Amino acid sequence: MKGIAKSAFTVLGVSVLLLAGCGSSQSTTSPATTPTSGNAAESTAQNTPGGANTSSSTAGSTTAESAQTVEISIQPDSKQGSDGKKHVAFSPADLKFTKGKPVQLVIKNYDTSTHTLTATDLNLNVIIQPAKSANDPVTTTATFTPDKAGTFSWLCTMPCDMNNGEWAMSQKGFMQGTITVNG
Repeated sequence: MKGIAKSAFTVLGVSVLLLAGCGSSQSTTSPATTPTSGNAAESTAQNTPGGANTSSSTAGSTTAESAQTVEISIQPDSKQGSDGKKHVAFSPADLKFTKGKPVQLVIKNYDTSTHTLTATDLNLNVIIQPAKSANDPVTTTATFTPDKAGTFSWLCTMPCDMNNGEWAMSQKGFMQGTITVNG
């Protein structure tokens, strides 16, 4: 019964995100989760009473206490592009991990759009909730264990940077980057 309830909850959470869209300025108080398979990360972010924005995550039996913690921020209009305009960007965009060692991603989103950190080769898809405002970020935490060595591309799959023709979506160092896993 728990599996059915969790699956229904996951579908509901993802549906809410798809309806909200990356360019939406609305945030949801319903947690959104990514489905897990193998060593994929499951993340949950929600706005809690009293204005605190929190999240939680799991990936199998991995615990945050034993994980390498990597902090990432998403800032609107924070990085100048080759087109001469300022764009939303992940910082840092290039990440390094160790194969077999749990990683806890702590992603603070200052942008009022939903984002993802998706690396299909690592079975990683973290849905990152939007900030209420630039001064009220939401933190999404996800834990996963890379199970293979190499250099892998990641990207944000939610369309954003709408005011600039989605320029940042196709640029490494903005809404794309690399994950290097040392073996």
